[in-house]
Amino acid sequence: MDKIAFARRLRRDETWAERLIWRWLRDRRFEGHKFRRQAPKGDWFVDFLCEDASLAIELDGSQHGHPEQQSKDAEKERYLATLSIKTLRFWNGDLRRREREIKDIIFAELTARAPRPMPSYWRAEVVGGENDARPHPSPTHEPFVLREVLECGGGAAAFGEARRRG
Repeated sequence: MDKIAFARRLRRDETWAERLIWRWLRDRRFEGHKFRRQAPKGDWFVDFLCEDASLAIELDGSQHGHPEQQSKDAEKERYLATLSIKTLRFWNGDLRRREREIKDIIFAELTARAPRPMPSYWRAEVVGGENDARPHPSPTHEPFVLREVLECGGGAAAFGEARRRG
């Protein structure tokens, strides 16, 4: 069986853990990074691969606890390291118990290895000169307005009144 057909079979017969993490990563859902499933690299298949960040994510079931499988996993990681691909490994059971932590680990690695520029709406607007980068004025940056809104009982009308007075 050729590599493409084998990769297709692996994708079709995915485990529950692979299905779960693929929901996080597919369609550039994870910070706009493109991931591929069961990507062939040399003699190996990587569970999930982000080429831009040179990052592989491997999911390990119980069979990966056996010494002979651990030595194969180590050999695979050494090969990927020669291609400058970093491997993150997670146990299948941890995906549900430590979901937030695992997503944070993946995000941190993606950010470190292939940083994306922040969208313009997140960046501070330059008001004055080169050294005068202040955030765009908004209710959260105007504490006196926010305080007056809260004192007036909140709501859109109270906010508009406080802005006119402020």
